[in-house]
Amino acid sequence: MRQYEQERFRVNAPHHPQIQDIDEQICALLQKRKQQSAGNPGIPTDALLEKWAGQYQLEEDMLYSIFYASNSEKDFKPVVVPKNYQKTIPVHKWHEENGVIYSISTVQQYTNASVMVLQTIWDNNRYEETPTYTMIDLGSSFQVIKTDGVGSSGTKTERFVITPPLTDDLPAIKVTVKQMENDTRVVEWSF
Repeated sequence: MRQYEQERFRVNAPHHPQIQDIDEQICALLQKRKQQSAGNPGIPTDALLEKWAGQYQLEEDMLYSIFYASNSEKDFKPVVVPKNYQKTIPVHKWHEENGVIYSISTVQQYTNASVMVLQTIWDNNRYEETPTYTMIDLGSSFQVIKTDGVGSSGTKTERFVITPPLTDDLPAIKVTVKQMENDTRVVEWSF
C-alpha cells in the first residue's frame, strides 16, 4: 500500500463488462507507446488528430486530451506529503538569465521528503507574458512535484516536494527550471 495522502477525483460511470478486453488492450497499447518512445511520447500533430477523428468518428478534442494526458503521466503520480519536519537548510542561491531571476533560499527537510521553494522575479515592463508554468528537474534520481504557488505582478513563489529527500549537505545539484510560455525556456544552474 502506498504511503501517500492524495484525494482522487473519479466519476463513477457504469462500465460495460463486454468491453473489458478492449479496455485492457488500450492499457497495453499505452504501455507499448510509452516504452517505444522511451517515456517521451509527445502529442500527435493537429493534422493527425483531425485525420484520425474523421477516420474513427471521434471528437478531435477528445483525442487530444487522451494523448495530452498520456504524455504527462508524471503529473498523475501521487504527491508525497512531507512528514516529521526535521530542519530548514539555508541555501541562498540565485541565477539570473534574460532579466528573470530564479532564487532558492531554503530547503526544508522532512523524514520522507524535502521541500524547495523557488521564487521567480521578472520585470513586467520587459515581458508581455507572465511565466505561467514552471518545472524543476533534479535528474532521474529524484521525483519533483510542484504542490502549490502564488504570484502577483512580476513575481511568483512555487513550492516543490522532492523525493527521496535531499541529503543535509545538499550535494552539488544541477537545477533545471523549465519555464513554459509560448516556447519552452530552459534555465540551468548548479548549487
